Amino acid sequence: MNSLLITVAVFLCSLCGILLGSYIREKLPDHHLSDDSKDIVILSTGLIATLTALILGLLVASANDAYRSFNSGLEEIGSDILTMDRAMAYYGSETQPIREKLRRHVLYILMTNWPEDEDKLADWVAPSELAAEPVRPGMEPFPNDLSTALKKANALSDIQDMLLKLTPKDDAQRWRQTRALEMSGNMAEKRWLLIAQSQSSLPTPFLVVLVIWLVILFVIFSLFAPRNKTVTTVLLLCALSVSGSIFLILELNKPTSGLLKASSAPFLKVIEIVGK
Repeated sequence: MNSLLITVAVFLCSLCGILLGSYIREKLPDHHLSDDSKDIVILSTGLIATLTALILGLLVASANDAYRSFNSGLEEIGSDILTMDRAMAYYGSETQPIREKLRRHVLYILMTNWPEDEDKLADWVAPSELAAEPVRPGMEPFPNDLSTALKKANALSDIQDMLLKLTPKDDAQRWRQTRALEMSGNMAEKRWLLIAQSQSSLPTPFLVVLVIWLVILFVIFSLFAPRNKTVTTVLLLCALSVSGSIFLILELNKPTSGLLKASSAPFLKVIEIVGK
């Protein structure tokens, strides 16, 4: 779903509610707008307004938690990569090809998901590395389609196979081999979890019901509102604010794209160290 288009649609629906309320006000007999009628309408509107405010608050909080969880997951994967790389570095020189493959995989993650950060890599990545063919072309760590991701090969599988082929000479190397395999397993699990999280979105029926509630509210607000520029401006600002909150919810639910895209900082820190 395009967040901006949905936000504009919600704002236009709210605006239609304001115009519809003004139109109905002109057509209603005066006794329909009496104080007794207003009291009943205000009580009924309060219920819908409370439900709408509660749902919007919960959605913003939930989307924010999911966004922060996704970023934390990226940091955890970055930490696992560094731990794995250090374990292989202390194992011995025979792990250098594995570390280079891991470095290329991290570089591919950066170039696939954050191509706009290519300039930031200049201090840690040689031009020859950027020009080199990445590990498993076409493998996206956070693809749009989970089923597609499951069908594609995972570069970590190759790295794990290479780790398993190592022949430890003592207990220290055996421990480091086990540690590197453990970190690679953690990375794979967290990666698939992040892919699943990135697929979450606001259900369409839920959004439709929420928009209907908002339209009802703005119809009623406009129905009893006096005609002046101040009231009209306030109603428009309210409609804009509510639309903005829905835009925020939609953007937070898409951490791999959009204006609130997750930061590449964890992997930028990793590429500075891994494989060296």
